[in-house]
Amino acid sequence: MFTEEECNSIANLVSQNDWKKVNKFENDKYCITQFSSSLHNSDYHCYKVESGDKVVVVKITSESEFLILELLKKDGLPVPTPFKFLNFNENNKEGYLFEEYIDGSQLGLNSSKEAWLNTAVQLAEMHLKYWEFNSVSSMFDNGNSLYMSKIDIILSNSYVEQKWPNLIEKILEKLHQTPRTIIHGDAFPSNFLVQNDKIVLIDFGNCTILPYVVDIARLTYLPYDVNSFFCPNKEEVLDVYYEKVKSQLQISKDEFIIHVKMAAFIEIAKEYRNPICNYTGLSISQSPFDKFMSEILEELAKDLI
Repeated sequence: MFTEEECNSIANLVSQNDWKKVNKFENDKYCITQFSSSLHNSDYHCYKVESGDKVVVVKITSESEFLILELLKKDGLPVPTPFKFLNFNENNKEGYLFEEYIDGSQLGLNSSKEAWLNTAVQLAEMHLKYWEFNSVSSMFDNGNSLYMSKIDIILSNSYVEQKWPNLIEKILEKLHQTPRTIIHGDAFPSNFLVQNDKIVLIDFGNCTILPYVVDIARLTYLPYDVNSFFCPNKEEVLDVYYEKVKSQLQISKDEFIIHVKMAAFIEIAKEYRNPICNYTGLSISQSPFDKFMSEILEELAKDLI
């Protein structure tokens, strides 16, 4: 691992470089490469730092992520080892997280079925580890705030409320009754690294305590396009997850799937909108969110209304 002085030097180099113009910086001691975001081309302040035979990941994030990684690593979960946190903003406790570099490929459409199933197993094992977990620690506040902001957006969606009256409230009430645990909070495929079909979980900036089903719903129900999901083995992934947690749930597979669909609704409903139609009444363009959310809502309406 790098020394305190080296960590400060690396942090200075990261802060001084204009990453909007270049994604790589080199001098006589360090090679720093910015990781690219796989979603929405958003700014992703995460970097691979190499110096001789030493490699580390540096991420601009909150101190909470460092503390969460410490907790998960201590409890034996497959996450990067957190080495150090350098605070640069006392007000919001943001800074530079130095963590272990994991040499693996992102989970994706081309990953093996075994990798997808193992991801479901790892999520289930993390959830079971902290089943009905209670904590007043502020390290979970960021993820909880992000989740509540999704709900606020959904509640303000007048189109959904007009088409499915009171359904949102019923979904939220039902989810509130499900078991809670520590969740990853952003179970997008790129946040799981594959090493010979073994899975390492990364990027815990949204980690919080929420209904157990939030992660597996996001992993399996995010649409890739209007005809398919990011998860190519959705039914089998859900089966594997359910088999791991069913002894704690004590509900049927059908009831579990309702939980999944409710959580999927929360995860992507903020993207759902009234389809734009041309003069013939046909939809001009339909995003994958529109198609799948309509199907999910129709199914939930049958079960909950």
